[in-house]
Amino acid sequence: MKLRLAARGLVRDGDRVLVVEYRDSRGEAFYAVPGGAVTPGEPLSEVVRRECLEETGAQVQVGDALFVCEFTVGPDPLWDPNEAIHQVEIHFDCRVTGGGQPEPGRHPDQGQTGVRWMSVAELRKVRFYPAKALELIDSPVGDRPVYLGVTD
Repeated sequence: MKLRLAARGLVRDGDRVLVVEYRDSRGEAFYAVPGGAVTPGEPLSEVVRRECLEETGAQVQVGDALFVCEFTVGPDPLWDPNEAIHQVEIHFDCRVTGGGQPEPGRHPDQGQTGVRWMSVAELRKVRFYPAKALELIDSPVGDRPVYLGVTD
């Protein structure tokens, strides 16, 4: 099993969250906030900026770390077809700094099929990862846990 560290941006605009739409190996849709793997030596805030731009075309201002979660997956064609992955993710509060509508960036992820703004109510009706984050989005920072544990 391979360990992978990732940083993600929880980009909000009012009650809307910027999400990336993916299709799994069965063709079923699921959603996640933009983000990706940390390159050794790359600051976490830079990972979030880079991944938001690559996946959504959005330039973002990266704020505070909100929470940490982890999960295991695979082997899976969207992650690594040959080896299981244990991913640890740090999620950061973000805001879009430029105008325009986010759209798939120049370097979308494998399996990525779109980008959109969705309300928390809409995200509760679809497959969103990590679902546990939806409980925390509107919680004051001091009232939310920092480590969410293993999520699915």
